[in-house]
Amino acid sequence: MILGWQIGISYEAATPEGNHFDKMLRLLDEMAEHGMNYLSLMMTSYARFDPGHDGFCWPVKDRKLECFRDKNCLNTDAKTEFVSRIIDEAEQRYIGIQLFSNLAIYNPE
Repeated sequence: MILGWQIGISYEAATPEGNHFDKMLRLLDEMAEHGMNYLSLMMTSYARFDPGHDGFCWPVKDRKLECFRDKNCLNTDAKTEFVSRIIDEAEQRYIGIQLFSNLAIYNPE
């Protein structure tokens, strides 16, 4: 049985820079404590629904994608990227990770 949560990296996050490693680590610990085994991470945000964030929530390597990167999000800078460490931490707790980008949502602005 799959039991878990879905959370955005920056979408509707409580802080301007989006979620951060410590918060995500506490979430993993709580999930493991309650027998949860799956975490789905939304890797995009849309200004239409969250004015403080818009774009990809990871460091992009292709310069053509740079304009689509959410520059307010902590995880989008290669120096502060933390999701890769969260994936490692999740594996230690037997929690599977899904990374998804809901590109079906169109931001007309």
